[in-house]
Amino acid sequence: MQSSIHAVNQHDCPRWTKDYQRLTEQDHLIPCMGAFGHCNRQENDPPLRDHFHLNCMEIHVMLKGTQVFYVNGKRYKLSGDQIFLTLPNVPHSSCNEPQLRAEFYYFQLNLIDYRKILGLDSQHTRALISRLNAIQGHVFRGGSVINTLMASAFHNLATRDPNLRCCAQAQIVSFLHMLCDIVSRSETPVLTPFATEVCSHIARHLTEEISLEGLANDFGYSLSRFKAKFRAEVGLTPMHYINREKIELAKDYLTQGITVTDTAMQLGFNSSNYFSTVFRRFTSHSPSEYQQKHQHERINASE
Repeated sequence: MQSSIHAVNQHDCPRWTKDYQRLTEQDHLIPCMGAFGHCNRQENDPPLRDHFHLNCMEIHVMLKGTQVFYVNGKRYKLSGDQIFLTLPNVPHSSCNEPQLRAEFYYFQLNLIDYRKILGLDSQHTRALISRLNAIQGHVFRGGSVINTLMASAFHNLATRDPNLRCCAQAQIVSFLHMLCDIVSRSETPVLTPFATEVCSHIARHLTEEISLEGLANDFGYSLSRFKAKFRAEVGLTPMHYINREKIELAKDYLTQGITVTDTAMQLGFNSSNYFSTVFRRFTSHSPSEYQQKHQHERINASE
């Protein structure tokens, strides 16, 4: 394994801040678990470097926003109400992409070094670990029930109350069995007919200024109902989704040498300044910095 990939048992972030709250094994006192954390990132963070968790499965439960992971060279773009997991010792990162504003819970569970986990006896431990180790894939459907379950488990462990710790262990066991059932039913994230139609409509009009009021009218909903339905079925607000897709297309334009101003105009932004603000929000770079970076990379590659 390359030396640039390192093993970690905890996230390299502060223990308790406004944006991050992280419980270590010394905090939650559950021997089979590594870190259990809550992230509600209000600003972009630097890219997540390539790493793996020694003997531990890591699970992310997305509540809102966008999070990108790379596993074995494949890119996974997560939205709200989705679950992302990596099996023990599997390297993953965000490659060179920044960690965007998002809210999620994550925890690490040791599947190798323990005969009993989460208060289960040996028989039920073996059965659960066998189901978890058999999981194929990385992204699965979540939802409000799972989000609430994770929030409650984290809160119960954060109180340091022994009785609530037992409650949290039971909640985590319930979540893991729910996850295994989701996997067995092959419930990978699939857009509903409504979400598919709206997203296809947005894709066809990315080079225009897209009005949420216009979208709502086109699909026969009030603005508030449209926004709520889209958020519930896609995991992102409509404006977040529109801007995310526009910026993905903007990256292609900029790498082709199209100017920042022309890119902004072609994608329906009112001004280059607003375009630059949105672009930085999704990439942590200004459009000109992004373009120069890729020009340099192309020159270096040709040399």
